[in-house]
Amino acid sequence: MNKRFHAFLLAALMIMALVPSVAFAEGTVAAKIGTTEYDTIAKAVAAAQPGDTIEIMAGTYGATSLGLRDNVTVVGAVDSDGNNLVKLTGKLSISGNGVTVKNISVDAGGNSAMAISGNGTIDHVNLKGGNGARYCYAHNGTVTFQNCVVEGDVYGIHFDGGNGDNSKVVIKDCVVTGWTSFGSAVETVEIINTSFEKGNYNYIRCYQPFEMDGCTFNENMTIDITSGVTGDVNITDCVVEGGGSVKDILSDEDKERDIITVIDPPAPAYAGPVMNWVKVNTADNGVVK
Repeated sequence: MNKRFHAFLLAALMIMALVPSVAFAEGTVAAKIGTTEYDTIAKAVAAAQPGDTIEIMAGTYGATSLGLRDNVTVVGAVDSDGNNLVKLTGKLSISGNGVTVKNISVDAGGNSAMAISGNGTIDHVNLKGGNGARYCYAHNGTVTFQNCVVEGDVYGIHFDGGNGDNSKVVIKDCVVTGWTSFGSAVETVEIINTSFEKGNYNYIRCYQPFEMDGCTFNENMTIDITSGVTGDVNITDCVVEGGGSVKDILSDEDKERDIITVIDPPAPAYAGPVMNWVKVNTADNGVVK
């Protein structure tokens, strides 16, 4: 028995010697700043200095807080088609000035998917939850959403307020579902080339002057400009699905207000057949010449 066992052990050792060794990493890399790797996003955020870029590796993460120093950029991994590979299953909380956060998808279930306090750019960030972006504050500058898909069962994008000079919200090239509104402390709002899809709450409410250009609204939408707004409200080249003017989806009180200007897009050019007219010589009893 001993001889057989020794022979078996020797054979096993010889086979193992032929198999290349496999190195196992001590920890998973979640994020990088340059060539420096971090095993959690939180550690990368704590280490980031003004002007740094944090790269988040592809994967699924829980609720994530990005309390960033000024002018820090956070970029999630994408595939060859530009689809987000960083998924969050909990709330994305962002704070900082001049920050950029891009290429992240959040599915928060019945909870709020994102909150922001500060100013900066949210780019290609897709939000889904009971609220899309809720408890948001624009401080001392502009918060811009661009190339985002935001789906909220209640709120799509809601700014509770802001402070400081030039607090502004810009929504550009986005798709939004849910009640969208901006508290009175936000000074101005600009919405460009954005589609508002049909959801549980189809409402846009503004407490400040605003501009809308090239937007599409579902037929159930109502746009409400509160009575305290005294500055200009301009709605240009926007359309309502199913036809009709944007004037039709203004609240009844707003349809008569002088501060609101609605310029519908021009009617499309006639695309029917071209008529070829011929001259009839009436002197020949209507015979066509």
